[in-house]
Formats: sequence, structure tokens, C-alpha cells
Amino acid sequence: IIILYNKTKVEEALSLNNSIKENIEYDILKLDFKDDWLDNIIEIMLDVVCSDSKTIRINKTNIPIEQVRERYLSINDMHIRYVDDAMRMCDSEVRNVRAFFITTLYNAPVTMDAFYDRWVKNDMKRGLI
Repeated sequence: IIILYNKTKVEEALSLNNSIKENIEYDILKLDFKDDWLDNIIEIMLDVVCSDSKTIRINKTNIPIEQVRERYLSINDMHIRYVDDAMRMCDSEVRNVRAFFITTLYNAPVTMDAFYDRWVKNDMKRGLI
């Protein structure tokens, strides 16, 4: 079976993959994430930004793909670390890990500061800082 790929789509995907890796400082982050976790996150991000859908479902809401692409392409290394922290600190059972990551990645640029602010305040209350 011969599968024909749209050369432009493949080139676009490679370009977006490189942009994502550059934005998140992949080579540096990879040192902290020894397993495949980071590569899996990049694969999810690439699936989303390369989607042909008009919308992406995020937290049970359909968001226009262009809005999602713009947000995803603004994600940096600190957002990735935040997503890792959010996953590790999540007390509830995550049934759909992919949907969790899609939503958390989308929200990271607007929720990260509040998350860490709350974390520090809680640690201060408990006398840990």
C-alpha cells in the first residue's frame, strides 16, 4: 500500500514541531524529563496545532482552532514544567489523560501564575517557607 502525503502538510508539521521545540527549549527540558513524557507532550501539541478541525474540544468547550494554535505556539518551558507539576499534584483520577493535557496546555499561559502563587501561599501558611 502506498500512502501519499501532502508534501506541504509534512513540511508544515516539521516546521511546527521545530517551533514548538524551540519555544520550550527542548534540549534543556529533555535533561529534566528522562523518559518519553516530554516527547509525548510535544506529540499532543503537534496533533493539536496540525489539526484540520475547525475547533478543538477543551474542557468540554469547542474552541476555534486558530485560537488554540496561537495559545499552543506561545507555550514555553515554564508552561511545560507547570503542566508536569499540575499532573503530579492532581488529586483526582484522570480518566482521559490526553484531554487533560490538551486542556492543561491550553490553559497554562493564563493559569500558571495563579497556580504557583497559591502553592507558595499554602506553603507559607504551613510554615514551609
